[in-house]
Amino acid sequence: MTTTLGSLLADPLVAACIRRIDTADLDVVVTGVTSDSRQVTAGSLFCCIHGGSHDGHEYAAAAVAAGAVALLVVRPLPIA
Repeated sequence: MTTTLGSLLADPLVAACIRRIDTADLDVVVTGVTSDSRQVTAGSLFCCIHGGSHDGHEYAAAAVAAGAVALLVVRPLPIA
């Protein structure tokens, strides 16, 4: 998968759930999607999913540090 963040945000339902890390650059390329913060690479969209024993929102900061360009969230996070 390769697309731009702007393309993903063109869908209003998706746009309502994605938190952009760098709001200035909608042309940034999204190279993959994962819900496992250990698999995030530069360009990833990290999906913060509530699991049986963990909440992906708890790993959002680690995903950003690993190179995630955006977060798909259920609830707002204090990450800019």
